[in-house]
Amino acid sequence: MKLIEELKLKEVIKKIRKYKDEHRSIKFFYRDLDNLKLPSLQDFSFKKDDEFFDEVNFILSVIASIIVHPILSNKGEDSIVRSQLAGHISSDSFQQVCKDNRLWKEKNDEMVPEYVHHYQYTDDIKIYENIFIGMLINLISLELNKYSEFYASLIPSVELNSDKYLENKIAEKMITKIEGLQRKLMFIKNTFFYKEISKCNLHLTKVLPTNILLKNRLYNYCYKFYLQFIKNEDENLLLEELTIYYKYVILKIFKEKNFVLDNTKSQKYNSLSFKYKDYNLKLSLEEKIPCINLDISYGLVVAKHQLIIHTENKLSMHQFFDNTVISKDLITIWRLYDLENANKPYMNKLVSEKKLVSFWLNSKMQEIFAKKELYMKYCPVCKSKNTENNQNIYKCCDCGSIYTFKDGDRIDTIWFLKLRR
Repeated sequence: MKLIEELKLKEVIKKIRKYKDEHRSIKFFYRDLDNLKLPSLQDFSFKKDDEFFDEVNFILSVIASIIVHPILSNKGEDSIVRSQLAGHISSDSFQQVCKDNRLWKEKNDEMVPEYVHHYQYTDDIKIYENIFIGMLINLISLELNKYSEFYASLIPSVELNSDKYLENKIAEKMITKIEGLQRKLMFIKNTFFYKEISKCNLHLTKVLPTNILLKNRLYNYCYKFYLQFIKNEDENLLLEELTIYYKYVILKIFKEKNFVLDNTKSQKYNSLSFKYKDYNLKLSLEEKIPCINLDISYGLVVAKHQLIIHTENKLSMHQFFDNTVISKDLITIWRLYDLENANKPYMNKLVSEKKLVSFWLNSKMQEIFAKKELYMKYCPVCKSKNTENNQNIYKCCDCGSIYTFKDGDRIDTIWFLKLRR
């Protein structure tokens, strides 16, 4: 996730927790859900990216100014040098020379010092505040790489047999800005300052507000920027908050579509039961992983689905192996992926978080009218006869679709527990 998205997510989570605290009764909590306004993290991200790039541009100019005239510390060191090279020496150094016979040599019948003690002062660039600047340069670089990858992903790909003109003006504009900032950053990384400071450990677990960071104008700009934008977030906490966000997106869609709380079941905030048409549903949060469970039942047939929450599409199926779960999908702020199909996105075009979740929910309750006698023998998706029947749940061994039949008065209905294409 980008920094802007993380900051907005925290705001939204505060709003959600406040709403929950104000609604101790689950009945009223669900009844009043329309009053909870959930902003789109996507919309906010687009609006704020421009502002963030302007901030980065300014702070890189500040860093460039610091590099030209960094704050240094004077470091003194006593060394022995040839007397011709020493120049002026202090009285303390002269007394040390007088006491050390090894430094003297006879010349023209006189004893003269061949070597002398010389206390030499050198400027040291590797102070705490400059190490902080080095760390900030690296953090900005990592963040710009995230932005670059993200906007590159929005560039439309070529579709065969299509005469559409391919463009994305927002992506083009942002990529141009990012490339300009990356050139500026490359110049900074090629300076003596950065090369020297990079020899230090640039990972500060906690930045201390020193006098220089607080009182020097240029260093203070960098420190304030760090506090405002750069945060080493706890990944687990971030995923927990994103899971809560998506849980409430789902609940609001339930409310919109007139899903009804099942009053016959014991209800908890993290495990809610609903009725919708002739389905019974249970929405719950997984305890060990950032995941939303959705159990959908019709009669004796129960379909268990998992929606894995993550900031990036970098997870694999084996990380969430559970043979009782029929489908596993992964959702980020921007995309919905099929974990069982090499993490391919379900949709190529960009859609809102609400539309991503709606697509996911609709795919779990997809129905078609069909003749039972025919599709007990043939897969309704790929027409294969290679199907298995286990207690009225049919699985196609070729395409992987899973379905069952809902008997009607006049016509039968196929309910796809998992629809593979």
